[in-house]
Amino acid sequence: MPGSGWYDAGASVTISAALSSGWAFERWFGSGSGSYSGVASSASIMVNGPITETAYFYTFSIGISPLNGSVALGGSVSTTVTVTLSGGHSSSITVGLGLALRRMSLSLGSASISSSAASASSIMSILTSASTPAGIYRHHDY
Repeated sequence: MPGSGWYDAGASVTISAALSSGWAFERWFGSGSGSYSGVASSASIMVNGPITETAYFYTFSIGISPLNGSVALGGSVSTTVTVTLSGGHSSSITVGLGLALRRMSLSLGSASISSSAASASSIMSILTSASTPAGIYRHHDY
């Protein structure tokens, strides 16, 4: 990522967000002719005059309550998933689930946070079938 400096008019300059551990990139906000505003972490800008680019980052935490549950074969159990914006700036956070389970199915409703809210919650349900083997399942069993 280039810092402050002088560039010739018409020069193409690549900006890229440098991530720190535990932080997620949100967006660029640019002002000035040729600037970039958007969600790509890397972009090219065309220098046509003074430009200011600001990168926004955020960090968040995810909590689950209750952490444990039991379910009868063919039944379901639910837990509340809470996403909390814990630092930085974010216009929104949406948590989705991309998980394939061999022994049961799992669904998670949408959990979104806007910059005006500190946290959002959604219900996660785990459904078993009559053929799900009895046992204790931990996250690494799926």
